[in-house]
Amino acid sequence: MLIANGSMYNLTAFFSLPDMQSLGWIPVGTDPNWVTLTPDGKHAYLAGLKSPVLSVVDCQTQEIVANSPDKDSNGVPYIKY
Repeated sequence: MLIANGSMYNLTAFFSLPDMQSLGWIPVGTDPNWVTLTPDGKHAYLAGLKSPVLSVVDCQTQEIVANSPDKDSNGVPYIKY
């Protein structure tokens, strides 16, 4: 699976590999720029340049399973799920 952020439209898109077929997209925070996967590939962490929210997406269902408006003492968002 390929996960791509579309900062122009505030969305994250999912594509199958190697055929690059669209699997769908979800709306996310403002100007999404960063995505990383958990070591098992089950979840993606999404962060936006202009959004204070860090989101966790279930890669199988392509749904947001957690959002974090919480910040640590340094102002860095974190998630409890």
